[in-house]
Amino acid sequence: MSSFTRLIAGLLLLAFILTSVLAMFAFTAEQVLFHPEPYLRAFRAQNFYQRFPALLAELAAQRSSFPEPDATPEEENQLRYLNQSDYEMIFASLFTPAWLEDQARTVLDQLFAYLNFQEPELHLIVSMQEVKTRLSGEQGKEISLRVVRSWPPCTAEQLLAITAQGLFGELEGFPTCKPPDELLNLTGPLLEFSITQFANTIPDQVDLADAIPGTASTSGKQLNQALLYRAFRWSQRLSPIAALICLLMVTVIAVRSWRSWLGWWGVGLAAAGGLGLGLGLLAGLPFLTGILRALFNQSPAQIGDNFTQAVLSIGQYVAQQYILWIGIESAVLFMLGIGMLAVWYLTRRT
Repeated sequence: MSSFTRLIAGLLLLAFILTSVLAMFAFTAEQVLFHPEPYLRAFRAQNFYQRFPALLAELAAQRSSFPEPDATPEEENQLRYLNQSDYEMIFASLFTPAWLEDQARTVLDQLFAYLNFQEPELHLIVSMQEVKTRLSGEQGKEISLRVVRSWPPCTAEQLLAITAQGLFGELEGFPTCKPPDELLNLTGPLLEFSITQFANTIPDQVDLADAIPGTASTSGKQLNQALLYRAFRWSQRLSPIAALICLLMVTVIAVRSWRSWLGWWGVGLAAAGGLGLGLGLLAGLPFLTGILRALFNQSPAQIGDNFTQAVLSIGQYVAQQYILWIGIESAVLFMLGIGMLAVWYLTRRT
């Protein structure tokens, strides 16, 4: 083999090593990062469904300290005395772990169907039927009583007003105070009726995608971004082909016997596997964790630390699964390459 041919084969082998490492990261991302199952496993591993009411209660308690600009004075007065434990009880009675898991699976399936070009438009439909049923049932009664018991005790004038309104079934101007337990039986039907009315205003389905800015727009910039994203995803899916082409070209140019095939392929596979192991295990996880932390450092101050940490833990769990698969693939390539070099070396000695 001439020096020029050996040089070309060496450059192609280097190209194979680099493209194969890129292919491992890109193709593994297709199988892990763009698939709902790793995220669902992360939710279960982090007990997110059981912790969700407490996390949401923390956010609600923080928001109650800073009322919404468009909230009515009546809404503010009714909920302003609820503490974090009250909110946690309310959310736990409405959002059960089974319901949360069903909705998480549905939303992630819809999200990745859109990201993977299976659906032309983004929709993240959440069914609220079970929540409405709970609000209209015993859970709604318990919630209404919990809200009332958080209010300050009634004055004598407020007790007279509650008695009169309870007798005549009036809801307007209901005093925001806690009556004695004897009068709770009188106000109970009014409270139940009020919360049932609220449940009827909740739609059967909510599309979370409506809250994402720009999803309904089709500007030229967004179309260009969509085209770039599609090109990027297809390059990820086809990346192993580029590495395979480089390896086949090395075979055509440099391989003249089965021993030279063992040598060239052994070096390429061992180097690609070793580089993948080094980048994946030593740099990959810290790099991904750093990106996640940088993203969450930009999150609004209204998002509680515990909620941020919970979401960060889920992201780290998925990142660990991603790096683990890269490590397995790299180890297989490395061991295969070492095995081929061992056979090449042993046959040379004999």
